[in-house]
Amino acid sequence: MALTDTDIERIARQVASRIRGEPAAVDEAELELADGLFATVDDAVEAAQIAFKRLGKESLALRHHLIDTIREDLLAQAAPLARLAHEETGLGRVEDKVLKNRLVTLKTP
Repeated sequence: MALTDTDIERIARQVASRIRGEPAAVDEAELELADGLFATVDDAVEAAQIAFKRLGKESLALRHHLIDTIREDLLAQAAPLARLAHEETGLGRVEDKVLKNRLVTLKTP
């Protein structure tokens, strides 16, 4: 298995931290099992805290871009998500859930 750019960056950060004599950082790659799934709630919370700190260091323009991208993806998935919610709960009407999904996607600050 070849190393990805992400693997190389993680290893480089770990080596640089050791050289500077900094305490060992949490190995973020080990927290996540796959695709946002975590072994424990504590691992999920820790990963969220790490992500929050990283995001806070990014430019406002990048953060706006990320939010816009998330909105676009959610709008594209409004109908499939509404169908899934209806199938799972049996509550409401799919058409109303689509409208609700679009509303919260566009109006949530």
